[in-house]
Amino acid sequence: MTPESFRRRRAEMVMRYAVAGGEAAEAAAARQIDAALPGGPDTPGELLRSAWSGPHEVGWIWASMPGRVVPDLAWIDELVVDEGFRRRGFGEAIMRATEAALAAGGATRAALNVFGGNDGARRLYERLGYTVTLQELTAVPYASPPGPVTLVPLAGPAARIEASVAATAAEFGLGPVQARERVMARQTPATVNAAVVAGGRAVGWVSYSPRHFSRPRSGGIYRLDIDPPYRSVGYGTAAVRAVLTELAGLPGVLTSVPRPAVWLHRLGFRLSAQHMAHELPTGGKRRRRAGSAGESCT
Repeated sequence: MTPESFRRRRAEMVMRYAVAGGEAAEAAAARQIDAALPGGPDTPGELLRSAWSGPHEVGWIWASMPGRVVPDLAWIDELVVDEGFRRRGFGEAIMRATEAALAAGGATRAALNVFGGNDGARRLYERLGYTVTLQELTAVPYASPPGPVTLVPLAGPAARIEASVAATAAEFGLGPVQARERVMARQTPATVNAAVVAGGRAVGWVSYSPRHFSRPRSGGIYRLDIDPPYRSVGYGTAAVRAVLTELAGLPGVLTSVPRPAVWLHRLGFRLSAQHMAHELPTGGKRRRRAGSAGESCT
């Protein structure tokens, strides 16, 4: 991508980031992009490519080699097919060319984020072999009548937090260091670690906050574990209702799950984004779409 193309595409990207982030102002979005791309299109470890079909620029892509976003994954930051060129196979062609470049640079897996309502992008990535590794859900908290559980602050949450590190690693496919970083990032001064109590006994625990660790205007539910003897009787649902009651009045509550969770949708949560990942090609002949001759990324 040339510096001139980057300046033009950067302005488009700032506006998209500001709108998609909701809470992020345009200036904050610009700072975020500039911090990630201090050298513009020549930033080491970043691939910014304009996509061409013959004489026509049809879109562009931004991808990162492993390390900046996720330690062991390449990351697809942005894929844009310009209006007038959509639904013609260019998105898939751009992705395949970029995956080949990432693999040539040594990356073995790639991941990306899809906003909740972008069904067209989700279908494209599914065709390319990407599968869901994490879903981000959002709900507007509301008060519920008292249920079968109460939330009691844990006097010593260390054992529960430590156990959640191993569980997080298994659920999200993380290494032990990354899992610990993920868990501890959510243990802020505002975090509440509470026992889920039913019938006078602790049946599990929940970790939540009225100030989400990365989006402080919203609340967050970070972890919910119901102990094995007490599962499948509704305590998890009751615990989430209790947390939503505690956080009623906030504009939103965020949570992340490693796989689709229909029961959370029944409680009012809606999909806001999902992360997807897959293995990159390692060689051999690549399938080529009909009509893709003359397409290139530069």
